[in-house]
Amino acid sequence: MLRTSAARLLQSRALKGASFVNDEIRRLDDERDELDRKLVDVTGRLDYLERNPANVVALTADLAKLDPIWDHLVPAEQHRIAQLLLDQVVVYPDRPAVSEVEPVEIALRADDLYSLVAELHPEEDDATAN
Repeated sequence: MLRTSAARLLQSRALKGASFVNDEIRRLDDERDELDRKLVDVTGRLDYLERNPANVVALTADLAKLDPIWDHLVPAEQHRIAQLLLDQVVVYPDRPAVSEVEPVEIALRADDLYSLVAELHPEEDDATAN
């Protein structure tokens, strides 16, 4: 993409003058800033995962902490947590049910799952901040 932009800059400089070049440089600079912000976010997530490696047993225990408080959360917070946890839910009404419940496939958002677990451990965040 950068090669294409550079080629456009060179071609248009002769045709349109410096105005286009300045606009294109500003656009590329904004794009670079956005990529830098995303890199900081990804680096932060990787740091968290290095400090807190995946452990299915611990993750299950952490998520179980939601059960006793779920009914006490306001609907907006329940919705936010569901959005964090669920990537996709597919119901298959035509498949034979194993129990009384329709067959369902649930895909979780792994990255956001870890951020939710981090929210359940605010004392750890306080300790790492000091």
